[in-house]
Amino acid sequence: MKLNLSKDFPILIDTEAQSQILKWWSSDTEESYNKNLKSGWEYENSEDLVYKFNKWGYRTKSIDDLDEDFALIFGCSYTEGVGLYQKDIWCEKLCKELGIDVFNLAKQGSSPAISYMNTILYIKNLIKYKPKLVIYQWPQIFRKTFTYSDDMKLDFTNYNINTLQDKAEHIKASYEDSRWYKTRWLKEYGEMYKDSFFNFYSTDVLWKALNVPVYHWTWSGDFEIGGENNLPFLDNEVRIIMNKSNDMARDDSHDGKQIHSDVVDFLIDDVRKLL
Repeated sequence: MKLNLSKDFPILIDTEAQSQILKWWSSDTEESYNKNLKSGWEYENSEDLVYKFNKWGYRTKSIDDLDEDFALIFGCSYTEGVGLYQKDIWCEKLCKELGIDVFNLAKQGSSPAISYMNTILYIKNLIKYKPKLVIYQWPQIFRKTFTYSDDMKLDFTNYNINTLQDKAEHIKASYEDSRWYKTRWLKEYGEMYKDSFFNFYSTDVLWKALNVPVYHWTWSGDFEIGGENNLPFLDNEVRIIMNKSNDMARDDSHDGKQIHSDVVDFLIDDVRKLL
């Protein structure tokens, strides 16, 4: 997944998805769908599932079409809803329960740094659309974003422990980045801790300074290393949710409809207290 920073747009843009309506996306491929069918898996009219992206490449409505009261959401592929109808994503269900609109800036494959970057850009360029609530689903802490210059733009490429390749596609420097990621980032956690500290507290403090309620959650094993709430700088500030279901989305990789409903059950009382 690559995102682009350009002075022509207020937030990071996904040029592959801008204003697109796509049948397949990310790990949700026709191959994985057919494999699921053979296993007896079912998901209501899943052959009709499509991905509709706004002009910036996000699976959400245009910011100009939002209701006055809305929640601003950050996250990765789980929150983008890979393999699910948009209506079945946890943040869509949660906001329906709360009676507010939703603006979902989650992007598949993204690192925590992407949530941080888009937070800065949103506050800088779009704060006239002030959210009633902000929620972060923090991705895997092991993900790392590297940035490359492309003419007058910056391209953000995310490295993931699950999909790491020995040689990245972008430019020669990416080979060195790949080597550093494997031999430094994943071996000694100091840089990972430092970046996570910046990503978490920069977002948290900024919204609180603007008097906007903010809530943080993550899947067990994602925004942590080896155990619950064990990052040295966090003090139970991120709600950790344990997934105990085998329900799967259409791609046979991401969480299914029922798990997203379970997330709403986990969060609803805490979030209501913030409004």
